[in-house]
Amino acid sequence: MNPVIFWGDYQALQFNPQVGQLSLAVDAYEAKIDEAQGDHYPMIGLTASIDGFNNNLDGGLSTETNEDSWKLGIGMRLKLFNGGQTRHRISAAKVGYAQKKQQMLLVSESVATQVKHLFLQTHSAQRQIEITQQAVETALENRDLSNRAYQTGAVKTEKVIEANLMDAMIRANHFRAMHDQALHLAEIAYLLGKEVVE
Repeated sequence: MNPVIFWGDYQALQFNPQVGQLSLAVDAYEAKIDEAQGDHYPMIGLTASIDGFNNNLDGGLSTETNEDSWKLGIGMRLKLFNGGQTRHRISAAKVGYAQKKQQMLLVSESVATQVKHLFLQTHSAQRQIEITQQAVETALENRDLSNRAYQTGAVKTEKVIEANLMDAMIRANHFRAMHDQALHLAEIAYLLGKEVVE
């Protein structure tokens, strides 16, 4: 396969807003799963403080034993029973995660297919431009020959009109191929998020 197509797929997936939103949603559901699983574990809190009290008075609270103090606290919370709520929260988060992951996969494949299709259409339009360029040159020569032959009286007016019509139709086909190529490059640039160099 063409390595440019694979690079285009990667870049399109990196800059496509739908893929980015779904990637963020997948990350959010992963965090929800972790959060729900955290209910199985105890919460432990530790607090500590050191206090200093300086005062020049000798009475009241200002004694030597009250000047410096410290405190240490430990707390723990453990859910013993919550009616299966934790298990259901984990299941719901896993289902949401799987759903968003599947959507991301489908969008990624769709974007990759679009990029490949547009690269193939761009290549086809480029080949059409090359072919019609040769036809334009031939039609131009034919038109010039018909005009010169008409001026010398060698051909009738119908041949000159026919040569001019043929030249106009071939030029129109050439410009249509150029338009198609520019359109496909613009669509690729939109999908990739940046300009594509031929």
